[in-house]
Amino acid sequence: MTYRCHLAILGGGCAGLSVASRLIERGYDKPMIIVEPRQEYLGDRTWSFWAADSSADRHLVHKKWKSWVFSKAGRCVQHSGFALSYQQIRAIDFYKDNLACLKGKQNVSFWQGAQAGPPNEQSGYVGIETSMGQIHADYVVDTRPRHTDTDVSKVWQVFSGGDVELTEDSFDPTAAQIMTNMISDSSGLKFTYVLPHSPRHALVQTTRFAPARIDPFRLDLEFRRDLADLTKGKFSVKRWERGCLPMGQAPLELQPGSRTILAGQANGALRPATGYGFLRIQEWAFGFAKAFASGDYDLAKSVPVAQKSTKDHIFLRAFLADPSASSDWFISIAEHLSGDEFGRFISQKPGVGIWAKVIWSLPKKPFLRSVLETGMHD
Repeated sequence: MTYRCHLAILGGGCAGLSVASRLIERGYDKPMIIVEPRQEYLGDRTWSFWAADSSADRHLVHKKWKSWVFSKAGRCVQHSGFALSYQQIRAIDFYKDNLACLKGKQNVSFWQGAQAGPPNEQSGYVGIETSMGQIHADYVVDTRPRHTDTDVSKVWQVFSGGDVELTEDSFDPTAAQIMTNMISDSSGLKFTYVLPHSPRHALVQTTRFAPARIDPFRLDLEFRRDLADLTKGKFSVKRWERGCLPMGQAPLELQPGSRTILAGQANGALRPATGYGFLRIQEWAFGFAKAFASGDYDLAKSVPVAQKSTKDHIFLRAFLADPSASSDWFISIAEHLSGDEFGRFISQKPGVGIWAKVIWSLPKKPFLRSVLETGMHD
């Protein structure tokens, strides 16, 4: 059986649910189908970012910190935020909020547990074969992860860890440990990431920035060792959270006039030099929905998934040239920026003044070389 709709959204994760909800909030009333392979939404991940307490997503924030810490051997920096705080959203809260927005809407069909094939561009519509039937859509937003053949990146952020409970007090719940115990060598950068909720409960991850993709499960033993060094007494992992995020992934190019719009992590929504992406996905979803709901489809297709940043790619090229120096670079950046400046630098849109401080904090020769190479190759 063939189902006809105006918009098909492939993937009901962060990007897919965000754009669907923003469209409904804009009064979009044309037929929309969301195709999501998972049978059930679980608390499988968290998203964190720096934002003001008045941000649009503040009702979803599970925990926030006004202080955050960076460290490597012999050097420690603690920031305090005034305009910004470091905030965490749990996926299960995000899913429930967005699904509630879509529930009961007559124009929304939610195909949960369905598998979808690649969009097939036809004259005047896009055909999609799914396990629940064929879809003919006027437009498609494809948010699904890339196929491994096209999933390439300059650097990979790989992490393993999860929600941890302890038998003895070990954490300071007032300060997030963003990049602590940093170590770098020719294979990349390693650090621990701790978001404490109480003295005995925290999200803890072992993270690596590496030039090659690594299976996150390979970090499990390393994570347990790091956790044992960080804490007192016995611990248990209540929920695992693993990932391999692309940093510096080039957006895929579609044919001119295509009715398929790529979005989310698979199309370069993550900040190249840091891996942060939640706020960038929300910004894109808002801009896309505003244009699409008003019927300006050409404008909607042109909304960038993420702002291009040559400076980020300069940083990544310098990292690839000398990964062993990267821990010094990150701690130096933290030393030269205030808390609010660092938050804007990492997960928002840093201004010229912040970039000037970052450049001043970094060694000149490797980055000048990276500037020249980026100009020649990118």
